[in-house]
Amino acid sequence: MPSFKQYILILTLLCTTMVAWAGDGECRLLYLGNLARGDAAQQAVVREKLLALQARSRKDDVPTLTLLPGNELDCGDGADERNALALQQLAELHPSVCALGTRELTLGAQRLRTQSAGMRACWLSLNAHPRHVAVSKSRILTAGPLRIGITAVTLEPGKLPDAALRARVDRAIHRLRAHRCDVVILLGAYDDIQAPLLAALFSGIDIVLGGPAETTPQAYGATVLAPTMRDIPYYGELELAVRDNHLVSWRGQVVGVGKDKG
Repeated sequence: MPSFKQYILILTLLCTTMVAWAGDGECRLLYLGNLARGDAAQQAVVREKLLALQARSRKDDVPTLTLLPGNELDCGDGADERNALALQQLAELHPSVCALGTRELTLGAQRLRTQSAGMRACWLSLNAHPRHVAVSKSRILTAGPLRIGITAVTLEPGKLPDAALRARVDRAIHRLRAHRCDVVILLGAYDDIQAPLLAALFSGIDIVLGGPAETTPQAYGATVLAPTMRDIPYYGELELAVRDNHLVSWRGQVVGVGKDKG
């Protein structure tokens, strides 16, 4: 029969385990987009701003993830040169995951694979799997004590997931929650209509990172809509606080870098 000291040791271990499972902590999300839509000077501004934010996170000892919502690249005339420069800048930022946007898919798998060879980020999408490009359906990342679950859906502007795709998203959210993720993020390049509707469709999502076009995060029910910009390079940050596996507070901003901004 265990002694009194052994009981105390067992209780201590149980309490420690329960605290570890509680999911309390803070983290910072950094993100950017439309990089190849800008010229070299605009791309350099975004890169320097993100590097400064990353350095501030290290100084503040705040766990930080760098995410790409998709459509960082371009597919118009002369896009290859702009994309090459953008990807060179992105590689220096060491992003964790990158959602596949419609522009990346329009480039085609071969060009995307060739141009993004220096990128270590995981390409993410539930419904887009171009050949020769490794695409994950979801990803779990750690930010200090927190587990951040991320899934992504590639949508054409103005389109919403059909019933089959909604079921796949629901299953992905359920899997992330089953793996004790403290925060679940839907990542993607969404327009002003798509973002709130996606938040309404999927109750298990804490953050839709990819719209609407605002300067600060917006609350939509229990979901945070992290803003992006549409046609100019931008960078953003979102600071999160989690208590007992629930997102309890957040704040952030997004900054566009146009010809008269920076």
